[in-house]
Amino acid sequence: MTSNADSGGTDRRNTDSRSAGSQDNFETIARSMTPSDLEVMRALLESERIPAFVLDGGINQVYSLLAVATGGARLQVASEHANAARQILAAFESGQLTLDDEVIGEESGDA
Repeated sequence: MTSNADSGGTDRRNTDSRSAGSQDNFETIARSMTPSDLEVMRALLESERIPAFVLDGGINQVYSLLAVATGGARLQVASEHANAARQILAAFESGQLTLDDEVIGEESGDA
């Protein structure tokens, strides 16, 4: 498979995708036409102590037609954390981080 796009429009590439004008110490690790998807990924990475931020998320939500022209919103992390971040996102997208259906603290059989 040449692209890691899901049906929600999120595209994760394993290449070093630095955008023109960005500093060399940050890497774009995901793109999406739906910035809220990237916000979920950002929160996951930050819970793993990897600083991350979403670029162009606000403008793409307000002017959704610009999302196509700009390539969507971008999730970026520092280059030193890029490999770890990609591994965490791969585990997330494969379902390895899915929670069980059982609610914590709920006893089975209680009415």
